[in-house]
Amino acid sequence: MKQYSLDEIDVSKFQSIKSREKWYGHQDHSRWIFYDEDNKLYYKIWNDTYIRRNTIVEAFESGFYDEKLLPALEGIIFWEGICRGYIMKECKKYGVMEDSFFDDIKKRTKKSNMFAYDLCPNHIFKYEEKITIIDLEGVYSLDDYETKTLYQYLTGAHSGQVNIDISGGNHDAAIATFHLDDARLINEAFSSSIGGVA
Repeated sequence: MKQYSLDEIDVSKFQSIKSREKWYGHQDHSRWIFYDEDNKLYYKIWNDTYIRRNTIVEAFESGFYDEKLLPALEGIIFWEGICRGYIMKECKKYGVMEDSFFDDIKKRTKKSNMFAYDLCPNHIFKYEEKITIIDLEGVYSLDDYETKTLYQYLTGAHSGQVNIDISGGNHDAAIATFHLDDARLINEAFSSSIGGVA
């Protein structure tokens, strides 16, 4: 995993793509996306107080993330020991959950004890003909699954949620949550892979 220092990045040279400055109580959900047209790179940057600031690092340490799953990842941005964002190479929207990719996600979830909280067709892209995902910081420990499910329910974010049983039939074991943001993007392979719709 390549590392970049925040002080090496001059966002004033980049195009601003998205700005979200949002706090929910004491939780910082603010983040910004910039595009470097010269180098075809996207920068996602957040505050040192961002609620998901270290989840990418934890996902790499656990083995959930690696270069095979994230071929478009250029590197992680740090400042004073804190993850402050990441850099992605430009890739093309794909929106298809292929069986082999989905099986890989399930195996990684089971092996690493982490799940992709916001994995959906809108976040599936292709880089040099390889599947990659974006919105990388939405990964959590399966120990947080129930908390995240309750959060979805309380905020109304549970609409279109799909639960996938990765336990091999043991319903006391882990279940991974995936969102279906746009039903038009769900292809036959994804539909045939789901374990049930909540």
